[in-house]
Amino acid sequence: SGKCSVSLRFVVFFIFSFSYYCIAQTPYEGTGTRSNLFLRLDVSPRVSGMGSVFTGIANDENSLLYNTAGLAKPLMSGVSLNHTQWFEDIRIENLLFLYKLGYDLGMGIGISYLGMPVIHGMSDDGQPTNDDINVSSSVIQLGVGYEVYNNILLGVGLKYFNDNLAGISGTGVALDAGLLFETIFRGLNFGVSVQNVGGNYKYDFFNEKIPMNVRTGVAYKIPGQDLRFGLDLVKSVDQDYQVNLGGEYVIEKYVVIRLGNQAISGQLLSPTFGLGVNVEDKYLIDYTFANHETLGSTHRAGITFRFNLPPVMKKHGSGYNFRTARVVMAPRGLRYEIINNKMVIKWLAIPKGKYNVYAKSDKNDPWKKLNNKPLFSTEMDFKQPTAGKKYYITVTTILDNVESAFENEIEIEVK
Repeated sequence: SGKCSVSLRFVVFFIFSFSYYCIAQTPYEGTGTRSNLFLRLDVSPRVSGMGSVFTGIANDENSLLYNTAGLAKPLMSGVSLNHTQWFEDIRIENLLFLYKLGYDLGMGIGISYLGMPVIHGMSDDGQPTNDDINVSSSVIQLGVGYEVYNNILLGVGLKYFNDNLAGISGTGVALDAGLLFETIFRGLNFGVSVQNVGGNYKYDFFNEKIPMNVRTGVAYKIPGQDLRFGLDLVKSVDQDYQVNLGGEYVIEKYVVIRLGNQAISGQLLSPTFGLGVNVEDKYLIDYTFANHETLGSTHRAGITFRFNLPPVMKKHGSGYNFRTARVVMAPRGLRYEIINNKMVIKWLAIPKGKYNVYAKSDKNDPWKKLNNKPLFSTEMDFKQPTAGKKYYITVTTILDNVESAFENEIEIEVK
């Protein structure tokens, strides 16, 4: 444990050293002056809908783009396909894949591509030529997030990027590093991420520096509520400070509304509006609209598929055990069906979870547990209740003898 503590202090010192270096630079007015600005464009409809606030949230596959430490946080693996319709018919395509290697370890892979319509060549006297000009950029990313200690997550990432500018190609490699800390106050997180650290962008005849930047963020999710909001402070070596503020609210577990704003270089208002549809936490569709005062409007849309994979055993001492859960979540997708004169309660699985089912007949009554032993299945059946009566049902998760809060319930009225 002493060795782990020394390693942790070293990594945290490394991250904050780079943070100090970037933030200490003289602020620049206006747009960036470094090459490959594609490295800091928002390609995620979910994150852009919250005004690019994600450093302290970092709870899904988008962590690869904003804070690699968050790759260890989700309970499910997933793949996300995103499309951005940017200015002047510029388009951005993005694929993100998150693979959970265990409860405390996650790996992310990302591929992004920026393309624009062909620019037709013109001679000095303004006549068309046969020399068409193509411009494109692409980025391939790989990241790993790991919970090194209870509620402290670290991540590292590697990215390879390529530019094609009218036949002149350029390539480069950069590193990312991130920290995510879940505070003792339930729902309050802090994160910091250093991005694009590395060598220059190497073109055919010259080198260009890439836009290294630091993101620092706080996020808060109200316990027991589907409301989350956060604040990010972003500093790039060639830009002024940027303040991002945003949040999201889930309505009835299926519809997500997002609002955000980015303020930089005296432009205080740059709002974004996002909308999402969540189907049982497995299929998600997201859309974001943003209107820039001088350049016009942009649209981002994406679809995400999430799935469970066989959990990975991790060795502890002489035997094998599953890692103690960081935060025990109640199962989602709670619902009921009437089948053959029986009422069947169903819910979505939590990897390696056991479950307790509770019921009550009045909103103000205490919950009563219906099962004698924790359940391993994701359903439980009863005799069909008496017609005309109302019941309330909830299900909790048990992981390593820790039970989740009562965070979901359904109301049943048999007719």
